[in-house]
Amino acid sequence: MVIINAAGFISALANDSVVSAVVLTSFSVTDSDFDAYPRAIERSTNLTIYGNATAQTEWPVVGLGFVRGKVRMLLCLPGLQAIRIA
Repeated sequence: MVIINAAGFISALANDSVVSAVVLTSFSVTDSDFDAYPRAIERSTNLTIYGNATAQTEWPVVGLGFVRGKVRMLLCLPGLQAIRIA
């Protein structure tokens, strides 16, 4: 998946089938970016985020803006139900 803005980043977080994504541009995430998700996003798989630029001065920056309580990681063990991690 290719990410160019906060909406794409949040969409990747909300979709457990997305396991890796490439960030092409810098952006910041705010509380209001999560308005489409009335409850915290529950993520049960890993998500690896890569940058696309080769020169360090061109690396994209993702500002998380001190956003809290919007994503919950679930611990999934083989043969067990998902466990919430607060």
